[in-house]
Amino acid sequence: MRICVITAVAIAATSLLASSQDAADRDHDTKRHAGVGQGAAASIDVQIAEAKLKLAETELRRVTEVNRRVARTIPDSTVGWLERNVELAKQQLDLARQGDQHWHALHIRQMEAALRDAESRVQRAEGMNRRVPRSVDEFDLERLRLKAEIARLNLAKARDPANVKSPEAHLQWQVDQVRDEIGRLKDQVERLSITSEARL
Repeated sequence: MRICVITAVAIAATSLLASSQDAADRDHDTKRHAGVGQGAAASIDVQIAEAKLKLAETELRRVTEVNRRVARTIPDSTVGWLERNVELAKQQLDLARQGDQHWHALHIRQMEAALRDAESRVQRAEGMNRRVPRSVDEFDLERLRLKAEIARLNLAKARDPANVKSPEAHLQWQVDQVRDEIGRLKDQVERLSITSEARL
């Protein structure tokens, strides 16, 4: 089980890093093709977005197959994140096909998804504690609440156009998201390791 979860971490981290690199590549391609023609740059953007969608769908199918063979091997939270990644990739493809680089609109959608995820985690933890008191440690519950608050603040910041003025600014936000998500996935692995060692 630990190997499967670590694999899921690697999948998610790779996808996040690819998303950030994609933002950088799109910015670079836009500048490089500025003197060649917007049509060529737009075509490349669509091809990149299509490849990103295929990658996201492949990653989701992989963990879905793992869970089909052994139920709940990959945590629901990781599966949910990969499902949202597919939806975001679809939205990114739609924007690319429109021929415009709507970085701010895409970023808003990402932050909205992050907030829904954070709030859902708090609700699940609180629900578990209502059913079985102290099943979720108060420390962990407070961490989830704080992360939800950070997600709310990030969304408020993202909705302020002054904070996202360029692809470069968007890329920095993507890098921050990568750092936060990888940290969360590392926490999952560490908690699984502690639980496994306690059972030995």
